[in-house]
Amino acid sequence: MTPESFRQYAPKLIRAASLSAGKENLAHTMSFTRHEVDSGLADFFHDKIRKEMIREYRESEEGRWYLFKPITA
Repeated sequence: MTPESFRQYAPKLIRAASLSAGKENLAHTMSFTRHEVDSGLADFFHDKIRKEMIREYRESEEGRWYLFKPITA
């Protein structure tokens, strides 16, 4: 996938992931490898995340990890 095609399809991918994420009151995680952080992919998604939805965030030598607050109706 090229950067251009990713930008084209990213909104659809994000929407599909949110629809398939599950029912309310479930917490969800998202993680990125060190390569995905270094390439800028993780920052691309980070800029799209509503910060108030993040319960926990960690970055280490292995990559980046998010825990989101449970989804509510």
